[in-house]
Amino acid sequence: MAAVDHGADAVYIGAEMFGARAAAGNPVSDIEKLCRYAHQFGVKVYLTVNTIIYDNEIDNVKILLEKLDRAGVDAVLVQDMALAEMVREMQKNGSKMELHASTQTDNRTKEKVEWLAGLGFNRVVLARELSIEEIDTIHKALPEVELEVFVHGALCVSYSGQCYASQYCFSRSANRGECAQFCRLKFDLVDSQGKVVEHDRHLLSLKDFCQIDNLERLAEAGATSFKIEGRLKDVAYVKNVTAAYSKKLDEIVKAHPDKYCRASSGTVELSFTPSLDKTFNRGYTTYFADGRQPDIFSPDTPKALGEYVGKVKEVRRQMVIVAGVATFANGDGLCFINSERQLEGFRVNRAEGNHLYPSVMPKNLRNGMALYRNNDQTFEKTLAKQTATRTIAVDMTFREVEKGFALDCTAEDGRACHVTVDAEHSKAQKPQRENIERQLTKLGTTIFSCRSIKVDKDFCWFVPSSLLAAMRREMVEKLTTSSPQQDKAISRRETIKRQENSNALPTDQRANRCGGYLLNASNSRSVAFYKSRGAESPTAFETEDNHRLDSMLMQCRFCLRHALGYCVARGGRKPQWKEPLSLRLPDGRMFPLQFDCKRCQMNVLMRWILLVIIIPLFASCYKQASPTPDAWSLTERQQDSISFYSTHHYTQNFNFLVKGDSLVLLPQRGDEMVDGGNYSAFEDTIVVNPGSRVVVADIAFLPNDTVDSVWVKLAYDQNTQGWIQESKMLPNVKPDDPISWFIDTFSDSHLLLFLALVVVVLAAYGLLLIKRRKAMIVHWNDIDSPFPMMLALLVSTAAVVYASIQLFDPEAWRHYYYHPSLNPFSLPPKLSLFMTLVWAILIVSLAALDDIIHRFAFGEAVVYTMGLCAVCAVDYVVFSISTLYYVGYPLLIAYFAYAVYLRMKAHVPGLRCGNCGQPLAHTGVCPHCGAENY
Repeated sequence: MAAVDHGADAVYIGAEMFGARAAAGNPVSDIEKLCRYAHQFGVKVYLTVNTIIYDNEIDNVKILLEKLDRAGVDAVLVQDMALAEMVREMQKNGSKMELHASTQTDNRTKEKVEWLAGLGFNRVVLARELSIEEIDTIHKALPEVELEVFVHGALCVSYSGQCYASQYCFSRSANRGECAQFCRLKFDLVDSQGKVVEHDRHLLSLKDFCQIDNLERLAEAGATSFKIEGRLKDVAYVKNVTAAYSKKLDEIVKAHPDKYCRASSGTVELSFTPSLDKTFNRGYTTYFADGRQPDIFSPDTPKALGEYVGKVKEVRRQMVIVAGVATFANGDGLCFINSERQLEGFRVNRAEGNHLYPSVMPKNLRNGMALYRNNDQTFEKTLAKQTATRTIAVDMTFREVEKGFALDCTAEDGRACHVTVDAEHSKAQKPQRENIERQLTKLGTTIFSCRSIKVDKDFCWFVPSSLLAAMRREMVEKLTTSSPQQDKAISRRETIKRQENSNALPTDQRANRCGGYLLNASNSRSVAFYKSRGAESPTAFETEDNHRLDSMLMQCRFCLRHALGYCVARGGRKPQWKEPLSLRLPDGRMFPLQFDCKRCQMNVLMRWILLVIIIPLFASCYKQASPTPDAWSLTERQQDSISFYSTHHYTQNFNFLVKGDSLVLLPQRGDEMVDGGNYSAFEDTIVVNPGSRVVVADIAFLPNDTVDSVWVKLAYDQNTQGWIQESKMLPNVKPDDPISWFIDTFSDSHLLLFLALVVVVLAAYGLLLIKRRKAMIVHWNDIDSPFPMMLALLVSTAAVVYASIQLFDPEAWRHYYYHPSLNPFSLPPKLSLFMTLVWAILIVSLAALDDIIHRFAFGEAVVYTMGLCAVCAVDYVVFSISTLYYVGYPLLIAYFAYAVYLRMKAHVPGLRCGNCGQPLAHTGVCPHCGAENY
């Protein structure tokens, strides 16, 4: 509602499910309230159901759409064509919801827009990458189609709907509203010879979009709606940015009243001056509005820089002197780029003019460095209050009628009403005009304001104030219950009647080198839709089991060659590296880059990691241990969730399952109790019971908290949310994934289970030896099969690999715990080897079990299997522990040598069963026929 109050002509909102921001869902009841409030001003409400849908969700989506239609939603933004068909079916049954094509449908060409319009889409949201000239070209070719363009907010480096990196790396699909912001991570840029061209930089992180100075040009190019990205931003962001763009639009309309008018009603009165520099931003860019520009990415940091406030004049022991004209306040957050091109920040404890006293002095701040303010306390406090009122102007005429008095009202949006009251005409002793105006214009907290009131000059009758008040209340009630006229808005064209288009897809989308997953057809209804329009093999990346080794993860108009100044075609320097180039994550995963100069496009590809031999793998395991939380500097405490992810392995929208004790959440952050850990300020707590699922809603860094500077906001549902220190949260939660559950359970109790199993097996063998004097067991009196011994060796090797990861790179295992996968080809090398061994153990276990079943009676097979499990358990415990002391490596070599010796010794040539003639490994009972051989 803040967007409506601050001048928006339409708002878009996500429901509880199926929106492109999974963490920004809203219940239907709240959406219904928003519709009622917004529609008073003629403001439209657009629902985002712009994710891909799976087959088991189709019925739930249909139910959701029907509920939202009844709630009063004006239009639905969709990506999945199955949803588009549902909306069209609802329209045939009387629904008034319009159909808008989300930018997730990858709308960058005239042909695609024309095709979507032919399918019944009333509006198409264009790709952010289009230039103003390209928008103009589309509009001139298709003047009847409403075009919506993004003008402000975060930029995705990939064309929307064509990014699969988050799904591939973290199993979080951007097309399902769960983007893990792969493009905000640090990368090395490496050439084909392994040379590092750029080290540890945010090479895919773009600046933020800002087109406020291009609004008039965009309107002239045919854009009918300007879209501000911001569903995961706070209310201060919504207020400031909406007000800034609304104010700019008002100026354009005022300058060209014959060409433009606003699409909604009401006048907004602001109590603050909007400033986009004071709102979260990574630096601003117009992106491709005027063609390819060099300075559109922010490789040093993906965090908010904020507004430039000056340069460091002098750094003293406990004080910083700033050269500039900005004013500062206590609590301001400032930041700078240090000499290593890393973002650091500090909070101002006290400000005296341009003399700043930080709460903790930043170590790397130097004279001459540029300072930015990313948290303006004065501005934030202003926005925390009521900052805008939006009212609809009303013109009134008060006059006498035959039996009393009449009030005629006309609102600026076309609403009108007529109020009459019977009253006696009595001559007034003094003029009534002033009292009439005063009483009728007391509109208080209503959405109306009086623009003019007309009373005849010769009006001479006495009118009681109570009667005027009653007429005013009736007028407000009638205006409120009537609907605004729909024929005045600039951009609200009548919906063009189109016959459903059954023509084929645009030629460039019928088939593609990626096997059809670029169409994002994730359900059978979408697949049938695309096949009927000529697509060869429509599918979705999320539903494919196997991908080509060079499958495309991203399509980007942004080009690293050009951004780094090495695009020869555009006058750049000749590169010194050897292509192809690749991006490399800190964990070693590589992503080749493909430069499609014909289309002026950069593609990010996937690469399957091949297994390597064990010795180079262990050599690559070593790395420095991460600093403990006690050693963090202030700036690291203030890092955002993207940097936080690299060391803590979870971030916003991560799902946890509560285990053990209940979680106690506080209703607000610990800012008020950091002095000595005093929790008395919080009387109301929220208890989340074991077994409950919670999601990380926010992460905060409190540098003054001496107990734990990391606070996490957990949400059980829309209404149950609270804060907890990370150190109290982690012991009582586990990732909501079956593999993580297994790891958690196994890690807590595996030694006890193994020891118990050993005791049971030894007891069973003791009884068996008493009865038969002799029992078979792997290594010592084994059956004629290689699989039991192979299984024991695999378990021992897996134990060594696991312990090596824990010894040399524990963070890799911790990351796997939070983001598990059974696919060894999607993991970094060390974990890939471990998972390959796990699969090998499972396969060899089945082979060994098959041999055991065919060689023993049921009872003996059970006893032998228990013995084999006991040996494997002992092997795992022994090699896990010994490797932590570096003894496991020679011990494993000796174990392999011993196993080879036993196999060679067992196969003595010439021994055959005297009964069945089958070859024997040793004398004794024939495993084939059961005869005794001596």
